[in-house]
Amino acid sequence: ATAMAAGCLSDKLGGRRKPLVYIACCIMAFTSAAFAIGVRSFSTCLVLLALFGLGYGCYHAVDFAMVLDVLPDATDAARDMSIWSLALTLPQMLAT
Repeated sequence: ATAMAAGCLSDKLGGRRKPLVYIACCIMAFTSAAFAIGVRSFSTCLVLLALFGLGYGCYHAVDFAMVLDVLPDATDAARDMSIWSLALTLPQMLAT
């Protein structure tokens, strides 16, 4: 849901995607720092996880949109996106 909302907001802002990436990264950094400091209750953990999920959903959607914006040729977009996705997942597959 966050990814769809962030994508729509990014399109409404006229393609200005960097502010959304900055906001999403700040949300994820805040929640990660809160986890590093220490979470003492399960409910606090769930709230922080929900906040991190909101930030990650926003980042993920806008990141894909930014990649599509910088592709050199729109006719090869599917091939380029599959190579990008493979570059993200292949190292994790090989490591396990």
